[in-house]
Amino acid sequence: MRHIREILRLHHAGQTDRAIGRSLGVHHTTVGDLLKRAQAAELSWPLPDIGDAELERRLYPGNQGRPRTRPEPDWPRIHQDLRTTKGMTLELAWLEYQQEHPDDALQYSQFCVHYHRWRQRLDVVLRQPHQPGDKVFVDYAGPTVPLIDRDTGETHPAQIFVAVLGYSHYVFAEAHPDQSVSSWIQGHVHAFQAFGGVPACVVPDNLKAAVQQPHPYEPYLHPSYLEMAQYYDTVIVPARVRKPTHKAPAETGVQLVERWVLAVLRKRQFFTLAELNAAIADCVAWLNARPFQKWEGCRATLKADEPLKPLPIHPFEPGAWTQARVHPDYHIQVDSRYYSVPYYLVGETVEVRTTAHTVEIFHQGERVASHPRAARRGQAVTAPDHRPRHHRDRLEWTPERFRQWAAKFGPHTEQLITAVLQRMKHPEQAYRTCFGILKIGQSHSAETLEAAAAQAVARELYTSRAVTALAKQLTDAAPEPAAVPPHPNVRGAAYYQ
Repeated sequence: MRHIREILRLHHAGQTDRAIGRSLGVHHTTVGDLLKRAQAAELSWPLPDIGDAELERRLYPGNQGRPRTRPEPDWPRIHQDLRTTKGMTLELAWLEYQQEHPDDALQYSQFCVHYHRWRQRLDVVLRQPHQPGDKVFVDYAGPTVPLIDRDTGETHPAQIFVAVLGYSHYVFAEAHPDQSVSSWIQGHVHAFQAFGGVPACVVPDNLKAAVQQPHPYEPYLHPSYLEMAQYYDTVIVPARVRKPTHKAPAETGVQLVERWVLAVLRKRQFFTLAELNAAIADCVAWLNARPFQKWEGCRATLKADEPLKPLPIHPFEPGAWTQARVHPDYHIQVDSRYYSVPYYLVGETVEVRTTAHTVEIFHQGERVASHPRAARRGQAVTAPDHRPRHHRDRLEWTPERFRQWAAKFGPHTEQLITAVLQRMKHPEQAYRTCFGILKIGQSHSAETLEAAAAQAVARELYTSRAVTALAKQLTDAAPEPAAVPPHPNVRGAAYYQ
């Protein structure tokens, strides 16, 4: 329309068709055709006060039977379907749009052109083509926050861990004392708890806590980090080295945390990590609830639609792996503390995984023992099942058990065993004597042991040797068994001569 008005103005000023065409970049025949149409429509410069639509209707009356523009598709709805519906494509969206407008729908090529043109106008944080619940991007922010020591006044930099969900761009941030493996894994555990679930994939940067040996195709992950992923049933796909576009949501999330968290807290002083993390949590909650500028809702409402995997009952505890050799007493030493393993592993080398609360022991990839962490140095933690049978029997002896065993032979035997136990300063000193006395019941009869015990108590003899001698005397003094009376069926010694 601008060219039409300019052609009429220049023609009224006395310019030729060719001059007008050169001035406006159009062919002179186009200029002549337009002037003929204007003359037929009785239009001349200056034009009457009419709009572009009315001007076009008068100049081109033959186009009035069809619409000037095609019906505009519902781009926000189509964009939402493409992001949230698995298997949804632009072609399927176009077919549905064509069914709604069968006579005047855009063709497929123009449909795609208009969609991509509309999509370019969206805000950058909402252009990521990530499926709901698919990925979380993790990284450390560049700036740190100083923690002040109340006693000395010294400052220590706190590292800021950032995790961002790829679909909703929901942000989690937390301060750590360092970038160690334990801090890195702890950040993931707390992030999963804040999300209320676990994404299908974790995309970290190539820091040492995550990737021990970077590689374009097969990076070598840190074993503890890989163990954490296996515990939460997720996978780790590190971004390529020096490729920030591969983790654009993480870069955007870090930028948001720097702008809306660290910059907001820059004038405050913090003395503990707990105090700093409380302030960070308030800022992050505000950031996630802040409405989008070019999209409905906020990060928190989008995150509510993400189908994350459920969390395990207990959070993952990061552990350190070491090796140890099993001592002859079927224990291993870890941090000056001792933990038992099955006795048949004496002399073997085992792998040990230690956490803040447990010690797990593995042999050839199979867990053979698990113990709670010992509280003090030098303490031994032993599982009874790890002992050999004769060791367990030895440790199962108690004074009460000896008394119950003695009572089976009679009251005098019980009285003797009780006296032997009481005579010793420590009960275990009498265990061998008690055992020797009660064993007499196996080599002699129970009546003989009871009689010998009665004499031992009366004569105050409290050793196994003395009771054994008394039992032998009683056995020797016992009368000979009666001879068999004569009988015709008894052959006698003469029968065999």
